[in-house]
Amino acid sequence: MAVLIAIKLVHTAIWALLATCIVAIPIVGLRRRFTGALTLTAFVLIECGILALNHGRCPLTDVAARYTAERGANFDIYLPNWLAQRNKAIFGALSCCLGMATMWIFYQTEYSPFQRNNGRELNNFLTRYLAQLYGNFRSVEANARGAIVGEKDVSVIKEKSVLWFITLQWIAFRFFFIESFLRTIVFQILRNSSYYLVFVPCIFLVAILFIGHYANFSQVNILEAKSNIYQQNSFYVFFAILLSVYYRYLKNSVSFIMESIREHEWTQFHDLNMDHTLITLIETYTGEIAFWRHRLKPGVRED
Repeated sequence: MAVLIAIKLVHTAIWALLATCIVAIPIVGLRRRFTGALTLTAFVLIECGILALNHGRCPLTDVAARYTAERGANFDIYLPNWLAQRNKAIFGALSCCLGMATMWIFYQTEYSPFQRNNGRELNNFLTRYLAQLYGNFRSVEANARGAIVGEKDVSVIKEKSVLWFITLQWIAFRFFFIESFLRTIVFQILRNSSYYLVFVPCIFLVAILFIGHYANFSQVNILEAKSNIYQQNSFYVFFAILLSVYYRYLKNSVSFIMESIREHEWTQFHDLNMDHTLITLIETYTGEIAFWRHRLKPGVRED
């Protein structure tokens, strides 16, 4: 009898510790101690792993069964019978709710403020840097127009013209590269988020399938209609809600950055009007060439 009492006391203490960890996760997250929340989550997952390896039962239940013939829901723990009967359903639903609360806390207190700040910093950088590039582009354009003014050496004219044209194209390419790189990064983040949305639930289901079918754990075998896993109806409802919240957060993972990046505030590639710039330069060179041809034509008197 003393051994059974000791087992029930230890089992109750472990249950209380696990329940405390589950309830404390969002509280610790609210205090922005997310490393601590992660530690508590790991502890809960370890306990869940122990239960899974023992066919969904606490190992102390089997030990307590050796010392009593009673098989009530609370024969191995000091809990009310109604709570012991609904322990898995209650804490399964509670874990999902607190998981959603922890995600919301992290999203609102850590992720979104930092992402907004990153977006503002990126927007300020792009505004300053691209404005400087735009000024350099117009300066190069002005120098390119005057490349042959005052020059009579053909080789010097050719060298300067080629240099300014290459410089113009290189600056324009930098505009195009920055815009393309930014859009590609955003696309990759959204794409990877969609992968996580699919892969995480799939990996969870594959793990359950492997544990239940190949490891012969009938309690979680999704291929058996009488499996205990189909009796956790409340858990699945809350787990579906948890997945929907998870989907919403992933879908909006870059929305804060995109809201902070205001493209209308910084110069873009199309503002360079590259086609018009090149056409204007070619017209300028053509006019200069025509002018000098007219001046050098025999019979034309210089003033």
